[in-house]
Amino acid sequence: MPEVADLDYIIAADRLSDEYGLDTISAGVTASMIMELMERGLLTEKDTGGRTFKFGNGEDLLEIIKIIAERRGEFGELIGKGTRAIAEKLGGEAYKYAFHAKGLEPAGHSPRAQKTMSVGYATSPRGGSHHDARPIEYGLPIEKRNTIEGKAMNAFNTQNWTCLGDSLVICHFAEKIFGTSVAQVHSDWINAVTGWNTTLDEVLLMAQRFYTLERLFTIRESGKARTGDTIPWRVLNEPIPDGASKGMYTPQKEFDAMLDEYYDLRGWDRKGVPTKATLKRLGLEEYS
Repeated sequence: MPEVADLDYIIAADRLSDEYGLDTISAGVTASMIMELMERGLLTEKDTGGRTFKFGNGEDLLEIIKIIAERRGEFGELIGKGTRAIAEKLGGEAYKYAFHAKGLEPAGHSPRAQKTMSVGYATSPRGGSHHDARPIEYGLPIEKRNTIEGKAMNAFNTQNWTCLGDSLVICHFAEKIFGTSVAQVHSDWINAVTGWNTTLDEVLLMAQRFYTLERLFTIRESGKARTGDTIPWRVLNEPIPDGASKGMYTPQKEFDAMLDEYYDLRGWDRKGVPTKATLKRLGLEEYS
C-alpha cells in the first residue's frame, strides 16, 4: 500500500477515486507499485514525465490517481492498465513488484499470511478478488495459519458460496449471519421463492456447476488453465518482514500442493481442466 498515514489524504484519495469511477483497490496497489519501482530505480522521471512519487506522500498518491483516470500521456495510458501491464512493459525484475492475480490487484488480505487466499485468488475467474474466496469459514475453528492443511477445502467451500450467493443475489455481508459455505438455509430460500423442493445436495451441485462453467469460459477466452492459476512472485518467494505474520509466505511447493488438492475437489485434472466425468456429473456434457 502507499503508506499514506494522513487521514485527510486517505479520505481525499477515496473520494477522488469514487468521483473518477476508479476501483480503490487496484488504484492503491498500482500507486504502491509505482512508488516502489521508483524507489528501486526500475522507474525513472524519464518514464513518469518528470515526476517523482514516494511512499507516504499524500500529494503523490492523489496525483497518481489523476494520471490514471485522465490517462495523461504514455505514462498515464500504461499505469491505467494496472500492475501486470506495467511489469510487462518495463520488463526485467519489475514483475516481482506486480501484485496481482490474473491481472486483478487484490485487497489487503495478504495471501502470504492467509494461505486460503493464495489458492483462492489463483483459481478465481476474476483473479485477485476477495469476493470469490474467504480466508476462513465462519463458524469453524480458526485453523493454523502457517500450514496448508484444509486451505484448499476452504477455498473450494467459500467459492461455492460466493458464486451461489451472487446467483441468488445475496449480499455477501449476510455471510456474517449465515456463514461462508453453502447450507440448508440456501435451499430453504430457493424453495420459499420458487415453490420447488430443492435439497441441499442439489444446491451444492448447482454451486459446483456454476464454478466449473465459469472455468470453462475462462479457459476458452484466455487459453490458459493451470498456467493461468498464479499468484504474485512475492507471495511465493518473499516472507512477510515484520508484524504478527512475520516470516509467513506460500512457497511454490506448498502452493502446488494446494492447487493439486483443489483441482481434485473440483473434479479437474492436474492441468486445471474439468474432466469429462465431472462435466457429466454436473450436467455440462455439451461442453466436453
